[in-house]
Amino acid sequence: MLLRSHNLGQAQVRKNNEKWNRERNRLPISMYHDVIEALTPLVEAFDQLGIAYYIGGSVSSSLHGMARRTQDVDLIADIQHNQVRPLTQALQSDYYLDEQAWKDAVRRGLPYNVIHLNIMLKVELIFWGS
Repeated sequence: MLLRSHNLGQAQVRKNNEKWNRERNRLPISMYHDVIEALTPLVEAFDQLGIAYYIGGSVSSSLHGMARRTQDVDLIADIQHNQVRPLTQALQSDYYLDEQAWKDAVRRGLPYNVIHLNIMLKVELIFWGS
């Protein structure tokens, strides 16, 4: 079998590139579902405790039109040392986490990771001022 090369005009090349870029900037719907499932318990606990937070990283950029495949979710939050215990109690059934390690991370201003147990998606908690 002989394959022929086609000489595409500039307009066709541009059209193909535009289509590729549009499709590249779409994330699979299952990824959005996973992110929502992983974030919902955290966001609900933050809201109950009055903790301010921002969603950052690739999830944020994807929602603003720059889709990037992600292996985790970045959550910037104003968590205080005294809020770690109630957070741990509220979240321990949904996430792999350790109260002492979390408290240490807050005290030292270092990021802390929790992993959603059902979908095994990591949420990186980045603390204000760290």
